[in-house]
Amino acid sequence: MLRWERGIRGKGRSVGGAALTVLLGVTLANAQPVAADGASALVQDFAVATVGDLPPFFLEKTTACFQEAVDSLTPADREVLGAAADFIAGVNAVAAATPEIAAGFFEALDGCGGTLTAGEIMWEWLEAEQAGVPDDERLATGACLLVAVDRLPFPAKRGITRFQYGDFADAISAMLFERADLAGTIVADMAACGIILPE
Repeated sequence: MLRWERGIRGKGRSVGGAALTVLLGVTLANAQPVAADGASALVQDFAVATVGDLPPFFLEKTTACFQEAVDSLTPADREVLGAAADFIAGVNAVAAATPEIAAGFFEALDGCGGTLTAGEIMWEWLEAEQAGVPDDERLATGACLLVAVDRLPFPAKRGITRFQYGDFADAISAMLFERADLAGTIVADMAACGIILPE
């Protein structure tokens, strides 16, 4: 039986397994409104725990991405997920109850995780690159770049995390050696955010 045990592992945080552990200072300021059903409540709890102290636009994007995956489930599967102790347990309960959807469901969830992990690399780089830029401008650029990262296919996001030996710009360039077909898209998307990749 397939099991989703990947969770999200970013710098300074590890969320996964049967219990969700918040390793960074998540405060009530990060919290979203209480969800209308159990499945959405688990999505929100998981997103808050996963995002940690990253800027608010990460929480918005992460919550929306996982919620979209959950919304693709049938009402019965959503009920199964919502009855679980936490999101990962719920995901695996759904996979056990409806195994024919497991692979596609896990793929959607991995895409969300890929956006967050690659996005965190982006944000650390942007904070260093724009250290003297006003916070509101840097946050707007970061939110724009996170959308650009999200548009990439999951293997490309995974490539960014694999090539993070330098910084985000280096990782993008290295990833594009493997996925030259994505160059036009990511370069144009980053340029729209005001970021020009070095030649």
